[in-house]
Amino acid sequence: MTAEIKEKLPKLYSKELIDLLFYEFYTKIQYIEEGLSVSRRTAVTYLQTLEKEGFLVSEKIGKERIYQNKRLYNLVKYPKSSGAWIAFWKVAFLFII
Repeated sequence: MTAEIKEKLPKLYSKELIDLLFYEFYTKIQYIEEGLSVSRRTAVTYLQTLEKEGFLVSEKIGKERIYQNKRLYNLVKYPKSSGAWIAFWKVAFLFII
């Protein structure tokens, strides 16, 4: 997913953004604002762009919108299906180094 974001959205890509997207299975506008020190408008734009490109899926819960990293969730939930286990460890290894 990191390489795909870097390829499809080079202006949006940053290591800090990727770290935030892989920190949990979901993220919120506030997390992006604080983690990247950007305005709310910029955080919304980033998340909407990532959703439009298929990297995230949004869901409104109460007054808040959360953005789910379904790929990360599926890697952990179904680790042995379709090579996901190998992909999971590749991602984990990237964060270790």
